[in-house]
Amino acid sequence: MSSANRIRKYESGNQKRKKKQRIEDLTKSQQGDMDKYVTTKQPVPADNQIPEQVLALDYNVVNEDQTDSEPEAEANVELEAENNVDLQGENNDGEPEADNNGDTFQPDIFDPRYWDSLHPSQVDILAKEGPKRDLSIQKGPKDKLSRRFTAKFYTRVLPNGEDCNRDWLVYSKELDKVFCFSCKLFKQGRQFDPVIEEHVRRITNEETHVHYLGPRIQNELIHLLASAIKSEIIKKIKSAKYFSVILDCTPDASHQEQMSLIIRYVDSSSGNICIEESFLGFLDVNDTTGQGLFDVIKKELECLQLDIDDMRGQGYDNGSNMKGKHSGILKDNIAGLTLKSVSATRWESRVESVKAIRFQCADIREALLQVSDSDNDVKTSSEAKGLANNELGEYEFILAIVIWYEVLHAVNLISKHLQAKDMLIDVAIEKVQGLISFFKDYRETGFLDALEIAKGIALEMDIGTTFKKKREIKRKRQFDENPDVTNVAVQSAEESFRINYFLPIVDQAISSLTRRFEQYQSYQNIFAFLFTSDALQSLDNKSLKSSCDNLEAALRKDGQSDIDANEFFVELKFLQGFIPRENKGPVEILKFLKRHGCFPNATIAYRVLLTIPVTVASAERSFSKLKLLKSYLRSTMTQDRLNDLAIIALESEMLEKIAYENIVEDFISKNTKRMMLFK
Repeated sequence: MSSANRIRKYESGNQKRKKKQRIEDLTKSQQGDMDKYVTTKQPVPADNQIPEQVLALDYNVVNEDQTDSEPEAEANVELEAENNVDLQGENNDGEPEADNNGDTFQPDIFDPRYWDSLHPSQVDILAKEGPKRDLSIQKGPKDKLSRRFTAKFYTRVLPNGEDCNRDWLVYSKELDKVFCFSCKLFKQGRQFDPVIEEHVRRITNEETHVHYLGPRIQNELIHLLASAIKSEIIKKIKSAKYFSVILDCTPDASHQEQMSLIIRYVDSSSGNICIEESFLGFLDVNDTTGQGLFDVIKKELECLQLDIDDMRGQGYDNGSNMKGKHSGILKDNIAGLTLKSVSATRWESRVESVKAIRFQCADIREALLQVSDSDNDVKTSSEAKGLANNELGEYEFILAIVIWYEVLHAVNLISKHLQAKDMLIDVAIEKVQGLISFFKDYRETGFLDALEIAKGIALEMDIGTTFKKKREIKRKRQFDENPDVTNVAVQSAEESFRINYFLPIVDQAISSLTRRFEQYQSYQNIFAFLFTSDALQSLDNKSLKSSCDNLEAALRKDGQSDIDANEFFVELKFLQGFIPRENKGPVEILKFLKRHGCFPNATIAYRVLLTIPVTVASAERSFSKLKLLKSYLRSTMTQDRLNDLAIIALESEMLEKIAYENIVEDFISKNTKRMMLFK
């Protein structure tokens, strides 16, 4: 064995000191751990230190005979103690006797004089077992007034002669006092619990206040506010009788399809005629087909106690599947008039995007060139250079931007006008017809105008104003073709751009507008004579009678119509000479009819006209609140809370007009404790 293996390794002095310090720290941390397993002697307070709580007995307690000189019996009370609690005897002086060893003392937990110093575990045992009386004590010692305690006080004689046992009454022989078991045992509890002590202090000083900020109370208050708003809206709808529904669907943060329900009606409750579009909530939908949406809206209208036969119009966002020709819903269930959406597409964002390039094309290209020269990232530099030279550096791209801006800008102007809540169908028809006329004119002359604008921008950017020539693709001639037939004339690059790019865009815009607003023409054929006072006054008797008959037929369902054509004709005939000469719209005419009150059929006709929806913009606006209320952080929000919050947010103007006193009364009446608090 080598000498290296026989060498002993000793710890250094620093290591030994650290080891010694760890042992001392461990020993110090374990000091007193055995105390938890040893029962310590509880100090016994002197008689003059025990708080007194002598209960006044009722009127059945009487004084004993003052001349009674019967000797008092003194005996030690022997009680059975459970849970291994040892009970010690008492000496003649009332002091506890020590055990043989003289080490520990166990007080009698059933003696009231020790209750102020009991351990919490002993209090639990005493509360579980209840008071135990010394039945050997029949009479206590007399006081200076010759009064004494007797066993008769443990019972009370009722007026009917029955005895009622006072289970709560306990007597201490050594103290010669009676106590209420619960009051004596638990009266000092709050002194050892700072929370309870503070609570008792606040109640005693009347510093407590009811805040009602819990989640259940909060939801109840929100529901009461939303219910008050909804009740007021439904009241106005029923007063107006005729209404239209506007629907739109979108998924929420939890990917649940939500359908916004908007009701359009004519409100005349305040004496003034105004068109309202009120929000009534979001509806869960699982079936987005025409039949599925109809079933949901029909059920909801029944819950709101709104008669579906009074519905005179419908508006859907991109709801081609709601047409009667596709699903038969309008034909089988609703005979009222319907209208498609005009705001299925939001043009504003597209216009702003194109506008930024249209008017800052030169600046954007210059910025891209600077990035391509100065950026250290090869990929970024290459992409910036490609955009500056290939897209913004081509004449065709600049011309395309000019064309798209003109198209989208024209559509955006009309779209903003149509999104007003009080938009009338005659105004909408006029705006749409004007937009279609604009595109027809733009198709003929717009390309040349766009060329001039694009050339000016290109010269400013120092870019060529010629179109790139593409390689001509020659078609292979078949064997049976006549070789003498001349080839088709080759188009120039400019003409090819106009035919293959410009004309398809404009033609698609005209086609989309014509198709999307195709029902406006049918509305115009029915209601055109009511659009303005000039249109009404320009009709002769024959044309006026024909228009009245057509309107009666359009409003007929199950053999019954909202108006009578003959009476309606007589009213309008008189109204032609009675109405003021200046041109008025349907709202002003309805106000005029309301003031005079003698044109019932004409009033109904104008109310139906104003009820017809023009756009679903109100439903689109409700989705803005939906995204704020039900975000990804609140994706588990219940449907009721979502609807209540949405109604409060969207109908805030109506909330300000509601009397809060009625809501407070409803809140109080739902709970008896609130009635006692607020009475």
